[in-house]
Parts: sequence; C-alpha cells; structure tokens
Amino acid sequence: FTLALMSPQDKQRLVAGYIKHNRRSHVWNFDNVLHEVKGEDNFWAFEQLVDLCRTDPDTSWDIILNILHTPHDDAVTAVLAAGPLEDLLGNFGAEIIERVEERATSDAAFKDLLGGVWPSRIAKDVWARVESCRGKTW
Repeated sequence: FTLALMSPQDKQRLVAGYIKHNRRSHVWNFDNVLHEVKGEDNFWAFEQLVDLCRTDPDTSWDIILNILHTPHDDAVTAVLAAGPLEDLLGNFGAEIIERVEERATSDAAFKDLLGGVWPSRIAKDVWARVESCRGKTW
C-alpha cells in the first residue's frame, strides 16, 4: 500500500505493531534476577512511522495520536515523544505547530507527551511555541 493512502485497517495495524515493538517489561527469571523483556519484533512498524514522519505529516500526526490514545506502557510514551513526534516537528514544524498548540490545550496526554520532546532539529521559532504549550519536561 502507499503510505499516503493507508486504509483504517493499515493504520490500526501500524499502531498495534508500534506499541508491541516498543513495549518493555521487567520480569524475574528462574534465578530470581530481574531483567528487561522487550516487546515483539515489529521493526517494520518503527520504520514505517519514521518514513511517514519524513513524508506525510497528516498521516503521521494521526498515527501518533492513535498510539498515544491506545493503552500502552510508559516505555512506548517515551519513544513516541523522542522519536516520531520530535521527528514530525523537525520535518514539518511550521506546517503543524498550530495543530500542536491547539491539541495541547484540549488534550492533557498530548500536552504531557510534548514534555518528552527535545529541540534537536526543530526550528527555533517552532521550538519556542512548543515550549510555551507543553507540559512539564521529563
């Protein structure tokens, strides 16, 4: 399928794959040692969202919001902020900053997500606007 023409089913599959890929948990093994268990290998979902954030701001915006509002653990939230959302702002910040500001005023989870974004490649004027609308940095 073409990224710009993703069906709702393709979007749902990408959201689920991204969450499963970035899931992390800690379990005790048979020697009573706590270790991290990574999620399923769905690297395709990571790659596809990276591509979307470079080429299709509308679809990537939709996918990011869907991931954010689909139940997941904190590891997924951290990766979502420092990866796709940061990349989207770096690539299309001027184009989407009004959406970001508007969403931050009406969606507490999104406002919090912005707290995990760092300036990296984001234009200075866009970054100033992100800083003014985001929640606490983490």
